[in-house]
Amino acid sequence: MKLNKYFMLGLAGLAFAACSNDDENITSGREDGRVRVTLSLGRTETTRSVGQTAAGLYNDITDIKIIFYNSAGAYIAVPATGTVGDKEYDNETAINNAIKEGLNDNVASHKVTVELKGIPSSATQMYVVANGANKSNQVGTASLEDAKKTTIFLKNQIKSEFTRFSGEESRLTGLAQIDASGKANVQLRPVPSRIELANVTAVPLPTGETWGGANIKSFTVVGFYINAFFPMGSLDPTKDEGTTRTAIDNRDISENYTKAKYRNIIDQTIAGDFTGDWSMMCDEPTNEYTYAEGAEGSGNIYTATMNNNQKWGYMILQGNSVDVVVKLNVTYADDTTATKFLTITSYTYKSGFTDGFGNSHTAGSKVETMLRGHVYQINNINFDVTDLTDVPYETTKTVNAEVEVLPWVAVEVEPGFE
Repeated sequence: MKLNKYFMLGLAGLAFAACSNDDENITSGREDGRVRVTLSLGRTETTRSVGQTAAGLYNDITDIKIIFYNSAGAYIAVPATGTVGDKEYDNETAINNAIKEGLNDNVASHKVTVELKGIPSSATQMYVVANGANKSNQVGTASLEDAKKTTIFLKNQIKSEFTRFSGEESRLTGLAQIDASGKANVQLRPVPSRIELANVTAVPLPTGETWGGANIKSFTVVGFYINAFFPMGSLDPTKDEGTTRTAIDNRDISENYTKAKYRNIIDQTIAGDFTGDWSMMCDEPTNEYTYAEGAEGSGNIYTATMNNNQKWGYMILQGNSVDVVVKLNVTYADDTTATKFLTITSYTYKSGFTDGFGNSHTAGSKVETMLRGHVYQINNINFDVTDLTDVPYETTKTVNAEVEVLPWVAVEVEPGFE
């Protein structure tokens, strides 16, 4: 018995929602192994990525692989070419043509339709992987579990010469059960997460608190450095839970927090020592900020504001929250200067929300895991003079970045120190 299957794939910004259209869900019954797949693709205007948030953007699609399995999760081979009835088919060409159509001619709706043929009736579920064919490692196909455990590398999720945001060609996956009528709805989501940083503000000491030195007069932002991040993980991030992964960690060594050092980090997580360039995980601002004294009554001493609402953005793999080390050149009220650090190691949600997987989070609760397809935005880092340290992690003080997830899913953060 052969099936006629109709699929919907939704790719929403860095949290993707499945699209649906009742008129297009009509099928004529189970026909000659034909699979009608409606793909929701995306491309938006191009701007320089250093400043553009990923929130609300669509990933570019370079390729799509659809892998079929039976009800037990065993791989079902599907012929790439053949004949159905009296017509020849080439499924790979059909998918590639649909991608080109969606990216070039149908940008507004982000939707194209492709018909696949020769699908065995034993195929009851499918795993869809986008942007994987050009990566260094291919998706395992022995079983569905094998596919989900495919190792991916963070560097493959980052586009070095980007035009929109650095993760625009990162991998996406979706899993669908095929119902008795031959229909399945697929929701594609990006595999990585993203953290975005913006403004930095010096504020006075809280009322009643004192400090033995001079207060802050002004500062400049020397650099942002992502630390304690995972260089590798699984295609399905849930498969990493309970496993041991080694994060790249520069610890409390001040000299490690420069772009030059990030270009030559020894990564021991991949079969022996591996020296790699991780400079995409840090930035050292030059002309991206406007600096100004706080206006009277604003409650601010001095502020660094990103020009044109730009943001620094970094792709990460799902797992425990990464750390952000901020390096500052600080001038005190007595005109002495010093290089100081702020270390962000924990985050709380700014307001209650439901994430892209249907889980509810209350305002003020801790961000335990930075979820795939979500953008965690730190829109303003407020600090006072007591929060500055001579070396990263010098004290137990950490920034609680309040995260507000918008429906890649955005996260607005207003950090404060514990």
